[in-house]
Amino acid sequence: MYIINWDGTKWDYDKLPTVSKAYVDTIGTSGTVNPQNYLYVAKNGSDNNAGTGEDPFLTIQAAINAASSGTTVFVFPGNYAENITFKAGVNISSPIKFGVYISGNHIANYAGTVVLDNVTLTSSTGVTLTMSGTTAENF
Repeated sequence: MYIINWDGTKWDYDKLPTVSKAYVDTIGTSGTVNPQNYLYVAKNGSDNNAGTGEDPFLTIQAAINAASSGTTVFVFPGNYAENITFKAGVNISSPIKFGVYISGNHIANYAGTVVLDNVTLTSSTGVTLTMSGTTAENF
């Protein structure tokens, strides 16, 4: 079984670190990703894509906008300079600890939960996350 990397190369599933395997969807022998409640973002993507493993979005916000509650946005490693407006029930995850940095001013204005896994929020203005009607845990 192979995993399609964000740059189009293939990874051998059996040689991946255990932490990465936890984020892998079912992949057919042809290398086709079969997402199940996942949308994908990569630095070589396009916001005109469908958000699949083979055709990822370019921005995290495009994936959040396309997602419904219960979806995980799987972000391939990199630095993303964008302002994020989080949506309740849409989680953001990366396979590598400290692999994704999102620089901008971010908003969480909803009642509900969002899980950020291996994602770092930063800001050059000093305001990293503005929250309204939302609580943060385990920061």
